[in-house]
Amino acid sequence: MKKFLFALALPALLASCAPSMMGSQAYNPVALETPFSTVRVAPGQTVFVQIKYPRAMLGVNDNLFDAVTISFDQRTVGGDVSSPEARADWLKMTASDLPKGVNVELTQAYLLKDIRRTKDNSVSVEVSYAEVVRVVLKVTAEPGAELGRNVAELNFTGNGVDDSQLLSLSVEK
Repeated sequence: MKKFLFALALPALLASCAPSMMGSQAYNPVALETPFSTVRVAPGQTVFVQIKYPRAMLGVNDNLFDAVTISFDQRTVGGDVSSPEARADWLKMTASDLPKGVNVELTQAYLLKDIRRTKDNSVSVEVSYAEVVRVVLKVTAEPGAELGRNVAELNFTGNGVDDSQLLSLSVEK
């Protein structure tokens, strides 16, 4: 009986370990190359996308990034410094000018010091980084969503931020 139960449980266990498809979950979003890249979604599909906005694009105050500190103690095997980030739960977003049947929601927002280069000298460590706002959006197209390309407007607010950015959307089969 134990072998029979194990045989039934094994496929379920293995399926739970299978990797999720890129963009199917908030923790595994499709990373757009630039904030101006096009988000592609099919009718009846939900896709999670990550966008990195340079700090200046959203007008985030310097003081908020001052709280994101770089740790030189937690270095990678190659000696690189890791990019620190802090949740920005205060950031809110509303979308407008969406195609019929498409919805866009903000699911996560972070302030990130995106480390670009680490240079290790004998007495110091030099890092180059960019301050970015990393957002994860949930884009859902209903089964009857209007096909075609469209440009939506994303309005970001909170903690001194009051800015809009464009989002290129393509609903395609």
